[in-house]
Amino acid sequence: MSAGFGGEAHVGVRDDDGDGRVEFCGRLAAGPVILGACLEVPVVLRP
Repeated sequence: MSAGFGGEAHVGVRDDDGDGRVEFCGRLAAGPVILGACLEVPVVLRP
C-alpha cells in the first residue's frame, strides 16, 4: 500500500478571447482541489 499528496502552481499571460487585452491567469492545485482564475488588465494599466 502507498499514499501520496501533490500540488502544483501555474501563472501565465494570454489573450484567450482575442480582444487585444492581456489577461493574467493563475491556477493552484493541491490534491483533488483545483482553483484558477483569469483577470483581464484594464486599459489604464497597460503601457
